[in-house]
Amino acid sequence: MATTPTISNYRPFGYPPSHPFGEPRGSDLHWGQDFAATNGTPIPSATAGTVVFSGFNKSGGLGWVVIVKDANGAGHVYAHMGKAFENGEGNPPTGMPKVGDAVNAGDALGPVGNTGRVKPAPTEANPLAGTHLHNTTIAEDQMKTVERAGEIIKTGGTGAIGIPLDGNTTVNPSEYAQQNPELYGGTSVVSSDSSTSTDTSTSTYTQTDPMGTGDAAAILNSGSGTGSTSNSATPTTFKPAPRPSD
Repeated sequence: MATTPTISNYRPFGYPPSHPFGEPRGSDLHWGQDFAATNGTPIPSATAGTVVFSGFNKSGGLGWVVIVKDANGAGHVYAHMGKAFENGEGNPPTGMPKVGDAVNAGDALGPVGNTGRVKPAPTEANPLAGTHLHNTTIAEDQMKTVERAGEIIKTGGTGAIGIPLDGNTTVNPSEYAQQNPELYGGTSVVSSDSSTSTDTSTSTYTQTDPMGTGDAAAILNSGSGTGSTSNSATPTTFKPAPRPSD
């Protein structure tokens, strides 16, 4: 008799997250999953979809971040791209797609980095401290606000995504992958694992609180402003950098 896997993980670099979704963070929980990787490693998109946000998020501490809306309408967040001392506001890392670009599962979205609020914080002596990918999934019913925010920052490159990332707005990326395996075709980002996730990376740095606050409710401040977005236009196709061989 076939058994049903209890967990399906998005594993962009071939190993489980160092900090999983739902991990206790002080009086709150970690509303995302963190993956250790070398600074500059290309980040593959978990699913195909359309880029609805691509810019620098200062108020929420996500740094350079890309959000991809999949065919079901959920949003996939990829945060902290680029190098803290090189990729500040107005200076995006190479390889990030633009709002409106279409991406395929496995397309490179940008480099793993440590921009925004990370812990340990980077210093001149250790400029790559805190390097990791922070990934989460935004629920479908929250995405209209995110799309409006993406249109607002489309030309400026900075801004909030319009919602906090917490238990009311996000869903467990692993559970979402298990429930929607058809969205993850074309790459090996979905795998079965009934055990507790542990970091098997050979990275030489330690991943801790990605926001540096210990309070998941403070991940993002709400955005403000007006704007609109349309789904009628045909998105351009993002040409990704080649993925490294595993």
